[in-house]
Amino acid sequence: MFEQMIPGGITAILAIAGAFAIPIVLIVMFFIFIFKLVKAKHEEKIAMIKSGLKEVPSGKRGTGLLVTGLVFGAIGVALVIGLPIAGVAEKIVGGLVPLFIGLALIGGHYLTRKEK
Repeated sequence: MFEQMIPGGITAILAIAGAFAIPIVLIVMFFIFIFKLVKAKHEEKIAMIKSGLKEVPSGKRGTGLLVTGLVFGAIGVALVIGLPIAGVAEKIVGGLVPLFIGLALIGGHYLTRKEK
């Protein structure tokens, strides 16, 4: 019954369009969320400046490189250990790349930190 109403070509086109549209919509929604988050933070700072308040420091500063490096390094170590166990030893480069990115970020943290 539906085959007569909707030819197979249109169904395939709609399926392909949907497959491309969903990731694009999700990416756009992600960037809109980030934009609104940054805008709200900026408006909060402007309101604090206008009212004469000083900005309250939130947490330790300068730990972003270290945390990111530790995460990348842990992922790299897990892949370097896990890939040979899974029998994919020739693809061990897939684990070495994040491992060395993590090591570089950790090194960057220690090279750029300010001494107290």
